[in-house]
Amino acid sequence: MGGYLLPYETRLEIRRKNLEDSLLHETFKAQLEEKFKHYLKESDIRVKDCVSLLESLLNQLYYQQGVEFADFILHGESRDAVDKSLPDIVSRVVDESPVVLKNKESVKTSLLMTIRDVVYNGTSEQKLFLSKLSNTYTMLFLLHCDPKITTFFSSMASKLNIYVCTSILIPAMSEYYLDPVNRRHWNLLASARDAGVSLIINETILRELAAHFKKIASIYESDYMENENLYTEELEVLYIDEIMIRAYFYSKMRGQTSNFNDFLDNFVNPKLTRSDDLKKLEENLLIFLKDTFGIRFIPDASLGIGINGKEFKLLATKLERAGKRSGHQARTDAKLILTILKLRDMNNERADSTIFGFKTWWLSKDVITQRELSGLFDGKYSTSCYIRPDFLYNYITLTPKLHDVQETYKGIFPTLIGVNISYHLPKEIIDTLYQQIKEHKAKNPARIKMILRELIEELMTNPKLQTRSYVKHFLDERLKDLEQHN
Repeated sequence: MGGYLLPYETRLEIRRKNLEDSLLHETFKAQLEEKFKHYLKESDIRVKDCVSLLESLLNQLYYQQGVEFADFILHGESRDAVDKSLPDIVSRVVDESPVVLKNKESVKTSLLMTIRDVVYNGTSEQKLFLSKLSNTYTMLFLLHCDPKITTFFSSMASKLNIYVCTSILIPAMSEYYLDPVNRRHWNLLASARDAGVSLIINETILRELAAHFKKIASIYESDYMENENLYTEELEVLYIDEIMIRAYFYSKMRGQTSNFNDFLDNFVNPKLTRSDDLKKLEENLLIFLKDTFGIRFIPDASLGIGINGKEFKLLATKLERAGKRSGHQARTDAKLILTILKLRDMNNERADSTIFGFKTWWLSKDVITQRELSGLFDGKYSTSCYIRPDFLYNYITLTPKLHDVQETYKGIFPTLIGVNISYHLPKEIIDTLYQQIKEHKAKNPARIKMILRELIEELMTNPKLQTRSYVKHFLDERLKDLEQHN
């Protein structure tokens, strides 16, 4: 008790830096206020809270022009972009301030002259303060905490139509009794819904899910109902094959449910799993999925498409030989993937010129179906329609929301905290990032868009490619090719 986690010398160094940063912050504010008041005095105008107006302007510079502004402060690049945007940002800040209407134009002029003096001809303290804030901004940018990045991923999410496979739905439902923090599949679906992703099931998926509930009810009655006393320890439960039955025994051991019917009743009426009324069972499941995850049901008839019968039979046969659990499973997966690919064609998604690429995807853990399909029909379906769960989670559900980004920027730019955390990003990373930005600016925007679209689609479908080294290699190779053809 009473001990320190950090060595005494380290604590002294931190204290010294904090004092220096505090002095730098106060000096910067005083110098900026003095300069602003000088220009206001020349226009014979007084502003009640000069510091607040100045801080709002700097906040908006990083919020709206973060990459360009930080690049200019750190490396002297992007000056044209800063010059072009500065008057509009100044005008917006003053218009949204309590400055009286008759003084607003003069205040805009004074504020513009002040910030130009500081940015282009600032004192050593002013340059140091802004460089530290720019380092902090760069760190936030790399963490996706940037309004443009957030808007990009939220726009991507709003355009995605994702068909959710039972390989995701069943594990998600099995997590019903877990603590929220441990619900991996459940949280994936809930977060995707909250991000604006359209989650969908069709008749193929719904029938497979209903069949699964009937199967586990039958397996429980034949294999476990009379032997529940044998499954009282976690090690014994671990070897149960069916994940939903395994989840039942775990929840019973923890006193969360009393019997198997009570467990099933969280999702459907237990009686329906033992009856011939398949339609009613499907209706129960639809209500649960819609109310819990916002999953929509789209019947096949409303899609207005028909899959090729010969292709379906050939693919189903191929999948059954490739190791699918059953002929029924092979036919189900064959129909689903061909339906999704047909939807892409019907909606002309290949010709979509946006950076986001395809809109229709299959969220699944399956790795066999696309692999077998790619080798058939002369490579007609070589483009994958899988979106991997890890991509959806890491790039969409974990991306900060715009409101969170706004609140973060309010607390950091331009504050002492923004200076304090500027030490945590090595200079070589900052320099590399802005060098890459500089290189990309010189390229044809249309080609850059298509290169990024290709990268996004690869990251969506292959989890092995979601590494910094692969992304860098991919971009280096594509940009090198682009240079050779220019």
